Amino acid sequence: MFRKKNFFMLLVSLLAVALVGCVGGDNKEKAAETAKQKIFVFDQGSDPRGLDPAYVDDGESANPIVNIYDGLVRYKPGNTEIEPALATEWSSSPDGKEWTFKLRQGVKFHDGTPFNADAVVFSVSRQLPPQRTDAMPYASFTFGPVQKVEKVDDYTVKFILSEPYAPFLANLAMALAAPIVSPAAVEKYGDKFIENPVGTGPFKFVEWKKGQQIVLEANKEYWDGAPKLDKLVYKIVKENSVRASELRTGGIQAMNGVDPNDVKMLEEAGVTVIKNPGVFPPQANYPLGT
Repeated sequence: MFRKKNFFMLLVSLLAVALVGCVGGDNKEKAAETAKQKIFVFDQGSDPRGLDPAYVDDGESANPIVNIYDGLVRYKPGNTEIEPALATEWSSSPDGKEWTFKLRQGVKFHDGTPFNADAVVFSVSRQLPPQRTDAMPYASFTFGPVQKVEKVDDYTVKFILSEPYAPFLANLAMALAAPIVSPAAVEKYGDKFIENPVGTGPFKFVEWKKGQQIVLEANKEYWDGAPKLDKLVYKIVKENSVRASELRTGGIQAMNGVDPNDVKMLEEAGVTVIKNPGVFPPQANYPLGT
């Protein structure tokens, strides 16, 4: 459900534990009401470092980011196969140094501005030299030897690389650095864009109360279909045991950071515990409620 550096290529075999679903307890009525309103509440251990994908490298940031933004391509659910997203098709030159992407038409950012080739050039160019800074932790890895990205026409872009780069396409599906941001919103908010994200994703940013929660609402005009959920709430709950207790009693629908000692307790309470080997997070993040 949630997808640094060379860890992706190594495919580190970790035990990814996702906890979803709940039963019984004092919060039954609250859970029923949440379900009725199609609100999904996810507990995580800390605030994100930010919500601009160019400036963060942590999973707590990737969780909401993957629901706010889209990339040119994305991973298929449950694996690392690549499928279209904001790009509908792509091709590479025989020498692997040029990649051309045809872009999806009719897509708008959450602020109402159009997604097009200019937006892609803006999102990528700000992470290439000379604009790239040390505060962009994933930029050099994600874009590797990319020398420039240029607009071919309103819905076609071309990446020019200094040399072939095998993980290039897979890197564009990652949750960090690669997502496309609204140029108008970056200009509007400046340094504050990291707290006021605007993308094309299935959910729109509503608010961020530091140390408490982040709220997203459904993008009913999402190009891939309206989300099945009306709202996503990321609650900030520091203690693992407290998050597990909220899950057990039905106060939330999912959590991360579960203590191994709590797994048996949760299973006995009827919570569905999904255990899968997976790549090192946040590579495999995938939107909720789509």
